[in-house]
Amino acid sequence: MNDTRRYIFPLATVLLALAILVTSPAGAGTNEDLGILPVDRQLFGKSYGDWGAAWWQWAVGIPAASNPVLDPTGEFGHIDQHGPVWFLAGAFGGTVERSVTVPKGKWLFFPLFNTLWWAPEDLEFAAFVAQEFFGLDPNDLTDEELIRLVAAFALEGLKSLRCTIDGVRVQNPEQYRASSSAFMITDTDLLDDFEIPISMPNLSISDGYWIMLAPLPPGEHVITFSVRANNPLLGRFKLDVTYHLTVK
Repeated sequence: MNDTRRYIFPLATVLLALAILVTSPAGAGTNEDLGILPVDRQLFGKSYGDWGAAWWQWAVGIPAASNPVLDPTGEFGHIDQHGPVWFLAGAFGGTVERSVTVPKGKWLFFPLFNTLWWAPEDLEFAAFVAQEFFGLDPNDLTDEELIRLVAAFALEGLKSLRCTIDGVRVQNPEQYRASSSAFMITDTDLLDDFEIPISMPNLSISDGYWIMLAPLPPGEHVITFSVRANNPLLGRFKLDVTYHLTVK
């Protein structure tokens, strides 16, 4: 990412300054200026990875008919929201534009590009990935290591990742990648609706790119994020999400 250049002064300095004025959004600053929690920090005793696991528990525990991930308008964005952190849903691909009202004082946590895998159901596929793509003997890996490997592999092939907050672009959103500790999915309403098998107990791993955003001031706000990926095994993935938020 670092781009080292040598400039001839003073003309190049003037040109560089003009380029910054033209290309930088008004009010642009650091990601922390936008209110984004650094990925190595904890919030309310949880790491980014922990919040990722909590997000998945929320997302798969809501029936399909009212699930925020499947919601095309934002009508169900308030479902099962508890505590000081408000979850925004992504989508399973495509273009989505949602309008959601968020209580003031809430942190916002949302995925840019994320994945969830679990044992025992995904072990066979994970073993195939370990052997065919990494040259590993699956018998040398624990169940957790296999699931963690396939969760990370599912994010391979990322071509572009973008996020804006009120028109200001998040710099290097790839830095906000975090995987979870092993956890167990307990509420499975969404998976049940789609007849996706999951055992009880299960060993689940979340991996992904996430944003934890400090409470926005009351008023109207817009958050966007987009993904372009082409995984060597899972294929192409395209996502464009726009949130129109009313904080009050």
